[in-house]
Amino acid sequence: MSETVIGQPVDRVDGRLKVRGKATYAAEFKLPNLAYAVIVSSTISKGKITELDAVAAEQSPGVLAVLTHKNAPTLKAPKADKANGAMPGDEFAALQSAEIYYDGQFVAVVVAETFEQAVRASELVKMKYSDA
Repeated sequence: MSETVIGQPVDRVDGRLKVRGKATYAAEFKLPNLAYAVIVSSTISKGKITELDAVAAEQSPGVLAVLTHKNAPTLKAPKADKANGAMPGDEFAALQSAEIYYDGQFVAVVVAETFEQAVRASELVKMKYSDA
């Protein structure tokens, strides 16, 4: 019969380092050409983006790109019929149009050299909506 570890105590080789605050986490490793992305979400539940201004975000220090429905690569259309709206979890191709189907829908992605730069620039993306 094979030995099993399910239900048995297992020593954590990193346990002592973690409780002492000396463990190295994945985010702390420096990798060449690493970039960070931060999502900008809609603040309405249904409608359309009528104005989108990403200029300040694009010009922010460390920003590599700001993707929106205006410049994102075209993706294959999802199978679901969006004429009647969409819900989180439905098949959905983000950044493909100005239509807003649900609250919190991804409307932009800011990519920067550091996480902090991406967060700051994401706060600079401005939008106006219509509720139609």
